[in-house]
Amino acid sequence: MEFSKLSYRKFSIKSKLILIQIMTTFIILLSFLIYYMIDEFNEFKTFSMMQYSSVAQVIGSNCAPALHFLDNEAAEKVMLSLETQKHVVNAWIYNKKKRLFATYNKKSYAEFTYPFYENNVTRKKNNLITIARQIDDEGELIGTLFLRIDESYRWNIVKNNIFIAALLLIIGMIAAFFLSLNTQKSISKPILNLVDIAKEITTSGDFSKRVKTRSGDEIGVLYSGFNKLMGRLQFQEMKRDEVENELKKHKERLEETVEERTIELEKAKDQAESADRLKSAFLASMSHELRTPLNSIIGFTSIILQKLSGPLNPEQEKQLNMVKNSSIHLLNLINDVLDISKIESGRLIVDLAKFDMGKLMKDTIVELKTLAEKKGLYLNVNIDEKVSEIKSDPRRVKQIIINLVNNAIKFTEEGGVTVNCRIENGMILVEVLDTGIGIKKEDIKFLFETFRQLDSGLSREREGTGLGLAICKKLTQLLNGGIKVKSNLESGSTFTVFFPSNDTEILNKQEN
Repeated sequence: MEFSKLSYRKFSIKSKLILIQIMTTFIILLSFLIYYMIDEFNEFKTFSMMQYSSVAQVIGSNCAPALHFLDNEAAEKVMLSLETQKHVVNAWIYNKKKRLFATYNKKSYAEFTYPFYENNVTRKKNNLITIARQIDDEGELIGTLFLRIDESYRWNIVKNNIFIAALLLIIGMIAAFFLSLNTQKSISKPILNLVDIAKEITTSGDFSKRVKTRSGDEIGVLYSGFNKLMGRLQFQEMKRDEVENELKKHKERLEETVEERTIELEKAKDQAESADRLKSAFLASMSHELRTPLNSIIGFTSIILQKLSGPLNPEQEKQLNMVKNSSIHLLNLINDVLDISKIESGRLIVDLAKFDMGKLMKDTIVELKTLAEKKGLYLNVNIDEKVSEIKSDPRRVKQIIINLVNNAIKFTEEGGVTVNCRIENGMILVEVLDTGIGIKKEDIKFLFETFRQLDSGLSREREGTGLGLAICKKLTQLLNGGIKVKSNLESGSTFTVFFPSNDTEILNKQEN
């Protein structure tokens, strides 16, 4: 059923109209012929029964004298007239005492045993029907006549009628087919014409084509609607072409503008890169130039504070200590500037070597403990027993730890700082935890920017250039590692540094 539906949907409208007309004609003709045949059969059956009832009545009347005088031969001679009735195969007469009186048998049929039936009844068996009629003589019952009739001829008539009906049906279907071929054109031809125009428009994209309206029926309305739709599409296509032309011109102007701006940006980029290289070179040069006198100041101040050239009064000693501390602070700032300039210019070289990570951690923390104790803070270090000799750059690892711990101490007023060191999956992890002021979540993203301090301004309480964390991040990246931070305002911060414990990739990069 599903297949037939799909097949029917694929038919053309012409085929569908022809099929509908043929099927309609077939159903009407078939219904009429079936009704006609049934009616004819019933009418013929009624007529046959009336005919043979009349024959029985005539034979009975003719045999009445023979029954009256008990003349069997006369009765059988009368019954021989049944030879003209080709469908009567047997006949028999019972007298009033229900004794067999006379019989008749058609020659082509076998002998038959003649039972007595009730009067005025009809019995049917094996296409043979038996009818019974009383024989009266002036109102007196003198006998009963039975006729046995072969009804097979009826089926021959039915077969002939079926053949004629089938022939009429075929003739009617052929006539319907040729009529539908002509009548469907008034519907299918305009629609197929519309389909052809639509296909042509789809292929060529020419919306100026129209169909000619030739009728005022639904097809004419469809044609009119199609023409209006094509008119609108043609108008929209013209507008679209205008917009596309404008866009094309605008695109050409935009490409010219973009090309001009690109040239300007390339020039600006070259200038910026040149300025950046000059800046890095200048910073590196100036840093070297500034470090030399600063080292001299620190050295001479240390000699004087050692009182090698004579005694100092308390005020002189205090002032010289201030000079020394300020010089050291300035030297650290210059070193930071020099480091960041080297990193940005790609001139900072990582020097790999094997060293004891645990010992480096302990020595570094010992150096920083004095700074923590001055602020009344604790500084603890926890080193996992698995931490031993690793291969990395000890100077840069120490620089990272010092920067992170210095920062933690700087921004902690109560409590202290804890440093943990362990190995996980071949990576060295160093955690620096403090109980300081913490960092706002929205400020964490600015932590590692150069020259960026979260408390910058004229009221800044803590010293620094904002380069410490930026240097830490860039150094960990050079060591094929990274840095993470977790912090909440007023609840302290945790900085975690990680880098390989035995890295050969750094050497390969530097060699390349």
